Amino acid sequence: MVHVGVVLAIVAIAVSSTMGTSVEVVLGAGESTSVGRYSLTFLRVDELREPHRTSLAARVAVSRDGEDVGVLSPRMNQYDTQREPIGSPAVRTSFFEDLYLSIMNVDPAGGSVALRVYINPLVGWIWIATGIMALGGLLAVLPPPRRQPAFAGETVPPRVGMAGAPSESR
Repeated sequence: MVHVGVVLAIVAIAVSSTMGTSVEVVLGAGESTSVGRYSLTFLRVDELREPHRTSLAARVAVSRDGEDVGVLSPRMNQYDTQREPIGSPAVRTSFFEDLYLSIMNVDPAGGSVALRVYINPLVGWIWIATGIMALGGLLAVLPPPRRQPAFAGETVPPRVGMAGAPSESR
């Protein structure tokens, strides 16, 4: 079982790293672009104030194959203790692929945003493979089930050790 998980993880990592898509787009308010099977429409920029930071969040409507999948909001965070802003990507995870949106640049006055769009296939399968490996490892450390006699008078033969001699049971 562990080997199946390892093979699945290797395949998922190989597909994710070689078949992914990464593009940069610049959108004005109301503009749309297509990346792979996704259509992205930039709606607006919201300024969010919190006690420890100020954020500019780009609201981007996302549809996949014409079906609405929601609004993603990648952010550019300015912390009081930092000189440079720090980006927080927005992620949409599905069974077969992940969509990441990261802000490269945002102009709230001009109403535009520069986004980096990543589409990474089979990322979720890496987590599934990890679970399969963990389950296989757990099953490997459990003791094997003891064989019960089929009939009341039947005896269970002794276990044979490494040298072919019967081993003592504990």
